[in-house]
Amino acid sequence: MSYDLIFVPRGDDQSWEDALEAAAEADSDERSRAEAWNRIVAAARQVLGEVSVFEGAETTS
Repeated sequence: MSYDLIFVPRGDDQSWEDALEAAAEADSDERSRAEAWNRIVAAARQVLGEVSVFEGAETTS
């Protein structure tokens, strides 16, 4: 079994569809926030075990 978890910043006035569209169009530098992302991935690994990270066309483990 596998799950896809998508983390997307969403404003109070944005629908999820709009937030996903904006994230897809955003430059990766705008979304990087590496320190916060590393904490999220580490916490996910504690709960879920093996986690693969997909960022655009790249995959990391």
